[in-house]
Amino acid sequence: MSLSDTLRLAVSNCGRSRYRLAKESHGELSEQLLSGFMRHKTDLSLRRANVLMNLVGLEVSIKQKTNVM
Repeated sequence: MSLSDTLRLAVSNCGRSRYRLAKESHGELSEQLLSGFMRHKTDLSLRRANVLMNLVGLEVSIKQKTNVM
C-alpha cells in the first residue's frame, strides 16, 4: 500500500470530516485540497502530507528493504 493510500485510509477512518480537518490545520490544508486528494485527483506536498499525518495520528517509520539491487 502506498503512503498516499495509507493516508487516505487514515483520513477515512479518523471520524472527522474534511471540513473539520481543514479547520484544525489552521490554514495549511483546504477542504478543496483534501477533497481532491481523497478522490485521487491531486497529490499532497510532503509538507502538507506531514500536516495531515499529524492531524490523523500517523507517523512514518523508515525500514531498509533487504533485497535492494
